Amino acid sequence: MPAGDDAPIRIGVVSETGRRDDNQDFAGASLGTPAQRALRGTVAALADGVGGARGGRAAAESAVRASSKAITRRPRPSAWNASRRARWRL
Repeated sequence: MPAGDDAPIRIGVVSETGRRDDNQDFAGASLGTPAQRALRGTVAALADGVGGARGGRAAAESAVRASSKAITRRPRPSAWNASRRARWRL
């Protein structure tokens, strides 16, 4: 994003429970300040809640939070490295 470009960003999340009693999916986004977006962009992540498995919601949330944190804390990391760090954290 060029410096000074303050284009609005809107994020929405929709997820369906399906045949299960609860929905364990988790989504998150980190918009940051305009200066942060110019350097790193906007981060959005989604994790499937592992089909009703015990701890699926916690695992999905942890994966999203760890990935987002890894990407926003380091200058220009690759998505592959961020997901790798998130897996090791779980």
